[in-house]
Amino acid sequence: MKRPIADAGIEMVCDTHRSQLIAIGFDFDRLRHMSVLECGGTGRDALAWQRLGAGQVTHVDLAPDNVARIKAYCDQQNIRNLRSMVGDILAIDLPAQGFDIVRSRGVWHHLADPALGLARYARWCKVSGYIHVNAYRGGVFFYYGNKLFRQLASHVDMALIVRVMREMGTPEGRIGCLLDDFYVPFMHTADQSIVEADFAAAGLTVLWPPARAWKAVDHDIRYPDMPEKTEHIQYWLRKDKHHDDAAGLAARLAYHQGVDDIALARQLPEAQCSLAAFERLVPLARAAAQTEKLAVVLARLYLAFHFDVSVMAMSADERHRRFAALLDEAAAGLRNDG
Repeated sequence: MKRPIADAGIEMVCDTHRSQLIAIGFDFDRLRHMSVLECGGTGRDALAWQRLGAGQVTHVDLAPDNVARIKAYCDQQNIRNLRSMVGDILAIDLPAQGFDIVRSRGVWHHLADPALGLARYARWCKVSGYIHVNAYRGGVFFYYGNKLFRQLASHVDMALIVRVMREMGTPEGRIGCLLDDFYVPFMHTADQSIVEADFAAAGLTVLWPPARAWKAVDHDIRYPDMPEKTEHIQYWLRKDKHHDDAAGLAARLAYHQGVDDIALARQLPEAQCSLAAFERLVPLARAAAQTEKLAVVLARLYLAFHFDVSVMAMSADERHRRFAALLDEAAAGLRNDG
């Protein structure tokens, strides 16, 4: 998905950076003397650091096209203190203690091994420097649904579902959401107690948010991005101790795999109706694999799930009943010729 780099988008991220740095008591006068590493993402967050006055910004991403786009933007805007490079966070060679701020937004939970990712972030950060990470929160309704959808993704080629969604007039942003939820190779939803224990083992101190206890299973909350990702597992950390051997540190950490959101849902009486409806859909989806009909059905199902059922304020019981109805409607669509 080739989204344009918009000034309004950069400013929005600048506001996020500012508010979070204020929350940790950051002295903004220091930023011009600091180096920032932005791990993954579109590059918009890296551009926001540059706009806020960071001395040097480095952006690392897997996608060559994305890196090329950021480089072209920097050339056009005469930005000389931002370097974007192609690299795998779990393999790239970056200097130990080379950065004052290491930030990873929307990436940590998509790494093959989040524990190794955290250990590498910590290795790259200077002692007394700052690390920001966020991860999808396990045990919530939205990621339960996504884990179900990901079981169906192999039955529809990605290019096919993009084509039918464009023909349906779906906005590109919503198509991008589906691709992220269906096809990104890893989705390791996080558990608060596990990641906080890993921070302590890695010599990292939580600066923000204030102490909070999330429920292990909570299907009553809305889509975790509303409002402002307050239901995401998200932290600003200070590095207090250096571990040069990232692989050795990772071996002592626990966040290697994500939460089993479907297993957690099986503990909820209210989830039984949607679990049963999904099981009725699976053989029909398998029989219709790689057809335009299945692509249309799954696209409509996902859009209704994400942008209707997940975002409305309602009880877990109501959510699961509505989700079960959507799943049964999708199954009916696959049974019928029309």
